[in-house]
Amino acid sequence: MIYLKWLRKNANISQNDLAEKLNVSRTTISMWENESSLPLYETLNTLSEIFSEPINLIVQSITEWNEEKQDEYDRLLTREEKIEFIEQNGVPPHLAKFYHSEKNKKNERKKNRIPVLGYVRGGNPSLAYEEVIGYEEITEDMMNSGEYFGLIVKGDSMEPRFTEGDTVIVKKQSSADTGNIIVALIGENDATIKKIIIDEKGIILQPLNPAYKPKYFSRDDIRSFPVTLLGKVVELRAKF
Repeated sequence: MIYLKWLRKNANISQNDLAEKLNVSRTTISMWENESSLPLYETLNTLSEIFSEPINLIVQSITEWNEEKQDEYDRLLTREEKIEFIEQNGVPPHLAKFYHSEKNKKNERKKNRIPVLGYVRGGNPSLAYEEVIGYEEITEDMMNSGEYFGLIVKGDSMEPRFTEGDTVIVKKQSSADTGNIIVALIGENDATIKKIIIDEKGIILQPLNPAYKPKYFSRDDIRSFPVTLLGKVVELRAKF
């Protein structure tokens, strides 16, 4: 816990003073700072309060840099290069807060990532859901409102609104309203993106491109194929 030592010195708190605040011996503080032992979680909470720093930062592994490494770091221009350099060479005390903050931002972004699962054809149905081929970020509100995935549009039957290469964000749900843009699975493997029109006899999967014909499925067809609604398209991320 070399960073603890750095925090203590910056706050002008001696080992004896810190030991007294925590009701432990000075030797215990020294052992923590030399990383020969670690405090209990309750003690880490107290340390977090004393130094107004998160626990994860206090227990972060710290490496002292020589002047040569610091000079190399100072010559780097981008934030990404700096983070990569720190990860390769260890975290020095004076960059611990910066590194910790950047890692937290990255972790938060990961929490809001959804998988892009494959391709969905805007013409004839094609296999989707094969594998994760990338990720897209969505808002925290969306993450809290349901389960989402992304698909990449192939074909031109949904032009001009959806073009090949666009990514659609789909909310998983098994029902939809007339007029919704949906992703449907026809049979076991074929997925398609279409506008859905629902009546008492069945459904129509309607292309937006007038060059393509709509496909009608009766209630019996829906059961026999089957036709399964995978989700509703809630967002389009177009490519330019």
